[in-house]
Amino acid sequence: MKLRPIIKNKRGQSVGLIVFLIVGIISVFVLYLIAVPLAQVWDDISDKLHSPSAFGDNSTSGNRSLENVEKIDSLITPAFDGFVFIGLIAIILTLMVSAIFFNDHPVFIIFIFLGIMVAVIIVAQLANVADDIRTDPQINESTGIADKATEFKLSNLVIGKQLPIIVLLAGVVSILIMLSKTRGGGGA
Repeated sequence: MKLRPIIKNKRGQSVGLIVFLIVGIISVFVLYLIAVPLAQVWDDISDKLHSPSAFGDNSTSGNRSLENVEKIDSLITPAFDGFVFIGLIAIILTLMVSAIFFNDHPVFIIFIFLGIMVAVIIVAQLANVADDIRTDPQINESTGIADKATEFKLSNLVIGKQLPIIVLLAGVVSILIMLSKTRGGGGA
C-alpha cells in the first residue's frame, strides 16, 4: 500500500511561518513576564535566607548553606535574563531556517508580508507593555518589579522599542530566503 499525502497542493503553507512568529514572540514575552516576578520572588526569599536564624547555628553546614544561597543570588537574574534572550534568538533563527523548506509561489509573498505587518503591530503593543513594566512608578511602588526588570540587561535590549524592528527584519529576511530558492525546488 502506497502512502499518499492528504494535501496534494502544498502551496501557500508559509502562512504558518507568520503564525509561528506571532506565537513564538508572544511565548517569549510571556516568559519575560514570568521571569521578572520570579527573580523578584527569589530576592525576597533570599533576604529571608540571609537572616542568622535561617540555617540554625553558625556551624560549617550553616556557612556552606549561606555560601550556596549567595552563589544562587549571583546567578538567578542573569540566568533568567539569558533564558529570555536565547529564547527570542532561537525563535528568530528557527523562523529563518524553516523558511528554507517552504516553496511558495511569489503571489503568496504579498500575504506573508501583510502577516508580518500584523505581527509587527502586535509585537509593538507587547513592547509598550514591557516598557511600561520597566518605567511605571506605580508598578514599582507596589511590587518593586520595575527595579528588578531593569536588571535584565539582554532582555531589555531586545524586548523593548527594538523588538518590532527585529521582527520586521526577521520577517523580511525570511521572505528573501523563500524567494531566493530556485523554482526547481533546490536551494539558492
